[in-house]
Amino acid sequence: MSRRYRLQCSDEAPKRRRRFDAESEQVAADPYAYGSAVGGNRCQASLAGTHGVLTVTVVRIAHRSFVSPTWDAPSMEMTVQLTIDCSDPQRMVTFWAEALGYVVEPPPGGHATWRAYWAAVGVPEEELPAGPGDVAESIVDPAGRGPRVWFQQVPEPKVAKNRWHFDLKVGGGRDVPLDVRTQRVKATVERLVKAGATVLRFKDEPDMGMYAAAMQDPEGNEFDVV
Repeated sequence: MSRRYRLQCSDEAPKRRRRFDAESEQVAADPYAYGSAVGGNRCQASLAGTHGVLTVTVVRIAHRSFVSPTWDAPSMEMTVQLTIDCSDPQRMVTFWAEALGYVVEPPPGGHATWRAYWAAVGVPEEELPAGPGDVAESIVDPAGRGPRVWFQQVPEPKVAKNRWHFDLKVGGGRDVPLDVRTQRVKATVERLVKAGATVLRFKDEPDMGMYAAAMQDPEGNEFDVV
């Protein structure tokens, strides 16, 4: 006999709960029609839905049916890119490649510039104004661990303090003696000042085991060396 069950599964991201009525109605109408017996009183059915696979387990005990839905989230490949607005991408590329130990990302396919690459893949000329793509605009982690950083040229200047910043953790953590961490921070600060950074202040608090520097990159973006 066909039985109907109202199923509700939860998906933690991006919302706390998401109802899968459309995907589950077919299975809910009669799980035995969509699944296969996995025991004398148990049936399991799966249905590929919009957001993944809904698996329904039906257990019949003493003429009663207990429905246990589970949700298998779809696998997804995702990479992270950090985009930073700036007025001089080439200067920022040079500085942050030095600061992060990154390398300049070359244009794909042997093209001389990113602009040439974009034109080759069909980006209309009117969407390629002079400037963007003519010089290096992105850096990448040569080890492949950190995110790609793209410096997007914009006309407006930076006008307020950033709501985010880089922490360059060069000290090695609190397991490293404070005097060693201090020397590492000082050496990095000296190197980055030569590359175009500005020191805002030092945080020298030996009682708390802390030595750090607040700095700005060549366009005034704040970051810390710890």
